[in-house]
Amino acid sequence: SYSDDLPYLGRHHVALATSMELMPILRVALTGLLCASDGSGLAGVSFLYNVADESDLILGVFVPWGKGLRGIDMVTMQPQLGSEFGLAPISAYLEARVFF
Repeated sequence: SYSDDLPYLGRHHVALATSMELMPILRVALTGLLCASDGSGLAGVSFLYNVADESDLILGVFVPWGKGLRGIDMVTMQPQLGSEFGLAPISAYLEARVFF
Protein backbone atom coordinates (compact mmCIF):
# COMPACT_ATOMS: atom_id res chain seq x y z
CA SER A 1 0.00 0.00 0.00
CA TYR A 2 1.23 3.50 -0.85
CA SER A 3 0.79 6.49 1.38
CA ASP A 4 -1.17 9.49 0.11
CA ASP A 5 1.46 12.08 1.05
CA LEU A 6 4.02 11.42 -1.69
CA PRO A 7 5.64 14.64 -2.95
CA TYR A 8 4.51 14.54 -6.58
CA LEU A 9 1.54 15.71 -8.59
CA GLY A 10 -0.69 13.22 -10.38
CA ARG A 11 -2.27 11.46 -7.44
CA HIS A 12 -6.01 11.89 -7.93
CA HIS A 13 -7.22 11.97 -11.52
CA VAL A 14 -10.47 11.20 -13.27
CA ALA A 15 -10.39 10.50 -17.00
CA LEU A 16 -12.95 9.94 -19.71
CA ALA A 17 -12.42 9.09 -23.36
CA THR A 18 -14.81 8.30 -26.16
CA SER A 19 -14.72 8.08 -29.93
CA MET A 20 -17.10 7.59 -32.79
CA GLU A 21 -17.01 7.06 -36.51
CA LEU A 22 -18.26 10.05 -38.49
CA MET A 23 -17.88 8.22 -41.80
CA PRO A 24 -15.92 5.09 -42.77
CA ILE A 25 -12.65 7.01 -43.26
CA LEU A 26 -13.02 9.60 -40.45
CA ARG A 27 -13.21 9.15 -36.67
CA VAL A 28 -13.42 11.73 -33.89
CA ALA A 29 -12.19 11.14 -30.33
CA LEU A 30 -12.81 13.21 -27.19
CA THR A 31 -10.62 12.97 -24.10
CA GLY A 32 -10.92 14.59 -20.69
CA LEU A 33 -8.56 14.47 -17.72
CA LEU A 34 -9.51 16.12 -14.43
CA CYS A 35 -7.27 16.56 -11.40
CA ALA A 36 -9.71 15.87 -8.57
CA SER A 37 -7.56 17.60 -5.96
CA ASP A 38 -7.42 21.07 -7.57
CA GLY A 39 -10.08 21.11 -10.31
CA SER A 40 -7.67 21.70 -13.17
CA GLY A 41 -7.80 19.57 -16.27
CA LEU A 42 -7.09 18.88 -19.87
CA ALA A 43 -9.60 18.41 -22.70
CA GLY A 44 -8.70 17.00 -26.06
CA VAL A 45 -10.26 16.37 -29.42
CA SER A 46 -8.69 14.49 -32.31
CA PHE A 47 -9.68 13.48 -35.82
CA LEU A 48 -8.33 10.31 -37.42
CA TYR A 49 -8.45 10.23 -41.20
CA ASN A 50 -7.80 6.90 -42.91
CA VAL A 51 -5.61 7.98 -45.85
CA ALA A 52 -5.18 4.52 -47.35
CA ASP A 53 -5.55 0.88 -46.43
CA GLU A 54 -2.64 0.93 -43.99
CA SER A 55 -2.03 4.59 -43.13
CA ASP A 56 -3.72 7.22 -40.98
CA LEU A 57 -3.37 10.94 -40.34
CA ILE A 58 -4.38 12.23 -36.90
CA LEU A 59 -4.93 15.89 -36.08
CA GLY A 60 -5.63 16.88 -32.50
CA VAL A 61 -5.57 19.58 -29.88
CA PHE A 62 -5.33 19.60 -26.07
CA VAL A 63 -6.71 22.57 -24.10
CA PRO A 64 -5.86 22.90 -20.38
CA TRP A 65 -7.64 24.83 -17.65
CA GLY A 66 -6.80 25.67 -14.05
CA LYS A 67 -5.04 28.24 -11.88
CA GLY A 68 -1.66 29.40 -13.15
CA LEU A 69 1.44 30.43 -11.28
CA ARG A 70 0.80 31.55 -7.68
CA GLY A 71 4.19 33.18 -7.28
CA ILE A 72 7.75 32.44 -6.28
CA ASP A 73 8.72 30.96 -2.91
CA MET A 74 11.25 33.53 -1.67
CA VAL A 75 13.11 30.98 0.48
CA THR A 76 13.66 28.27 -2.14
CA MET A 77 13.22 30.54 -5.21
CA GLN A 78 10.98 27.84 -6.70
CA PRO A 79 7.74 28.63 -8.54
CA GLN A 80 4.52 27.78 -6.72
CA LEU A 81 1.92 26.19 -8.97
CA GLY A 82 -1.73 27.11 -8.58
CA SER A 83 -2.86 23.82 -10.12
CA GLU A 84 -1.44 20.82 -11.90
CA PHE A 85 -2.55 21.74 -15.43
CA GLY A 86 -2.86 25.52 -15.09
CA LEU A 87 0.47 26.30 -16.77
CA ALA A 88 0.20 23.71 -19.51
CA PRO A 89 0.14 25.23 -23.00
CA ILE A 90 -2.55 24.65 -25.59
CA SER A 91 -1.06 21.89 -27.73
CA ALA A 92 -1.87 20.90 -31.29
CA TYR A 93 -0.38 17.92 -33.06
CA LEU A 94 -0.34 16.11 -36.38
CA GLU A 95 0.53 12.42 -36.38
CA ALA A 96 1.10 10.08 -39.31
CA ARG A 97 0.85 6.32 -38.84
CA VAL A 98 1.80 3.65 -41.33
CA PHE A 99 1.14 -0.04 -40.74
CA PHE A 100 2.94 -2.87 -42.51
